[in-house]
Amino acid sequence: MCEEIEFTTFLRMRCVYKIITLKILLLSTFYLSNAQTHPMEVLGREIFKSFQNEDFISFYNHSIFSLNEQEFKTFLFQINNKNIRDNLIKQHKEEFPENFSFSQKWNLVFQHLWRKELRHLANYSKARIRNDDFLPILNEAKEYGIQWKVTKFVAVEVLVPVSWEKGRFLIKKDQNIDGNNSLFLERNLNYRFVLDKLTYSKAFMIGTEEEDSDKSFNNGITNNGAGQGDVLIRFNSQSPDKLFYFSPDQKDAGGLLWVTRHEDGYEKNPNQRLDLIITFSYGDPMRAYQIIVKDALMSEKGPIFTERPKFMGQVPLPVGLPSAN
Repeated sequence: MCEEIEFTTFLRMRCVYKIITLKILLLSTFYLSNAQTHPMEVLGREIFKSFQNEDFISFYNHSIFSLNEQEFKTFLFQINNKNIRDNLIKQHKEEFPENFSFSQKWNLVFQHLWRKELRHLANYSKARIRNDDFLPILNEAKEYGIQWKVTKFVAVEVLVPVSWEKGRFLIKKDQNIDGNNSLFLERNLNYRFVLDKLTYSKAFMIGTEEEDSDKSFNNGITNNGAGQGDVLIRFNSQSPDKLFYFSPDQKDAGGLLWVTRHEDGYEKNPNQRLDLIITFSYGDPMRAYQIIVKDALMSEKGPIFTERPKFMGQVPLPVGLPSAN
């Protein structure tokens, strides 16, 4: 009898153990998949949903205007973006003491200007933002006959315009505060490099060695070195930290490319101003539409947009994106 009880108890324990193990595996899978969703992609999805649900409060809460005084002060002081700091330093009217370092200049300028910048944001009431930034997109969409409730999300991508100037690729990017002018791309985020007509006959390539087309790195990259069409990039956890971008058609056209992790924190990573393209579909047959959100940045609160989104209207479904029909 005792042996039967012990055996039954053992079976029950094994069953409970299996259930607990299954729950742990499911939770691990859930958190792993969410960890791989980049905050900027989340921002793009949330902005799309705010239009889909006609939810202005959600739209507002993802903008720079939603930051309170302490959040804005922390965001501005810690901004790891030399271009933004340079622009603010230029607004300083007084001469700096001789031999002042860049860091000392920034500390002084910040103390003088941060409240001025905050007051500038405070001039924009919720009603004004709703009328100037939110409603126009809803109204423009109505002109296309779009019914937001039945639209379908397709993708969020970072738009990276690429041109050609003085024998080099000219890429929209910001410098790190240490003056590093390399190209920084983050893992688990979709980038669309759009090469303009000035880059004609100059293929854009990414590789593991500088100026070596035999060492091209193609994992997660579409049209690498193709010489035509957009170059699509999505690095993952297995991608190298250090790569190079160059043209196999002309020397000294590129530079270093660093692959970073958003998990390392926006204070450590270069806080690049990113232009997000939100693509969604509507209708039968399916038609694609886009919204562009310029100058999205990371903050202590999370990703925020700092410029007015713009409705781009109907577009051909971009190469590389899935149909959402």
